[in-house]
Amino acid sequence: MKLWPVQVVALVEEVNLIIMEILRSLKKRIDALNVIDRTKVIRKSHENPYILRLYNEYLEKPGSDKAHKLLHTHYLEREWL
Repeated sequence: MKLWPVQVVALVEEVNLIIMEILRSLKKRIDALNVIDRTKVIRKSHENPYILRLYNEYLEKPGSDKAHKLLHTHYLEREWL
């Protein structure tokens, strides 16, 4: 299928409009996530009192065998059906 120059220009303009809409949506999402992050009382997991208590009372310390065993995910290769 051969496109005429006018068709190519129209196609490029349509693609540009789509890209601009995607960029606007991404900007809105970024702004919304920034607002959520700024308004959180607990923003950092290493300062979260619930996490600190969990480590102090049960997991011992970050990187301990118990913490690794309970918190880390292990993947197995599976055969596709």
